[in-house]
Amino acid sequence: MKPRHRKILEILASGQEVSVNSLAAETGVSGMTIRRDLA
Repeated sequence: MKPRHRKILEILASGQEVSVNSLAAETGVSGMTIRRDLA
């Protein structure tokens, strides 16, 4: 698992509402990359 994926899982596991844009900013990738990761 890539470090980016681990970071996304940590953020989602917190239970807080999060946007694609905030995940993108937090991980340093585009919104489209986040969408692909979540698909």
